[in-house]
Amino acid sequence: MATTVSTPLLMLSLFFILNSIPIPSFSCPSHHKQALLHFKSTLTKAINSGSFELIQLKSWNSTSDCCFWEHVNCAGTKTVTELHLDGVIVPLPDIDPVPILSNILAPLFHTRSCQIPSQLFELKSIHVLDLSDNTIEGDLSAEVGKLVNLESLYLGGNFLLGKIPQEIGNLSKFREFSLQNNHFFGGIPSSIENLKKLEILDLAVNSFSMQIPNFIGKLSSMIALDLSKNQFTGPIPSSMQNLSKLELLHLHENMLNGEIPT
Repeated sequence: MATTVSTPLLMLSLFFILNSIPIPSFSCPSHHKQALLHFKSTLTKAINSGSFELIQLKSWNSTSDCCFWEHVNCAGTKTVTELHLDGVIVPLPDIDPVPILSNILAPLFHTRSCQIPSQLFELKSIHVLDLSDNTIEGDLSAEVGKLVNLESLYLGGNFLLGKIPQEIGNLSKFREFSLQNNHFFGGIPSSIENLKKLEILDLAVNSFSMQIPNFIGKLSSMIALDLSKNQFTGPIPSSMQNLSKLELLHLHENMLNGEIPT
């Protein structure tokens, strides 16, 4: 004899079955949101001296989806892929801005430092990171090598200093790299030779020194190279003749010598 299942029991069974099926998240991952909120908090603390203000980040709050925040782009999977945070710190009107000094001098003047928080380097899905034209200081952490999907990094117009970490060579998808108008020094790290997709390298207006390395000629995808206003010495490497896609080259205001390669 067939057994009849009551309607309430059937509905209850369906309820448990449906709730056991994994449902994909339709909001950004919590660790992405927390990393961005921490970054905002870092910026806010750094400008409390009263000479600067933080703009355009009012939508960044813990109750909303970070994929809908200003200056944030996400992929279809709701992971953060682009951060366009250029110029979010601006001087207050009618006040002569005093830049946040490097972390070497900051303790002497009791200023607050604003550095790139390590949480940002956990956003491994990110393709574009633009932090240019702010008051960010400190060095470029070796943790940048964790951003294995990074294609474009813009850090120009800040108060960053130190050397480019060798870990930059881990970013095999790198296409654009801009550090112009900072306080970086040392030479171009040998690991940059690994960046076969690099199209734009802008190191202008820093304190880079030593010779321009010969491996620069192995960056066959290079379209624009700006090494101007530094302290590079020695000759222009003849390997540059291998950069067949090069359209823009700036080497002025260095200490280069010798002949221009044929």
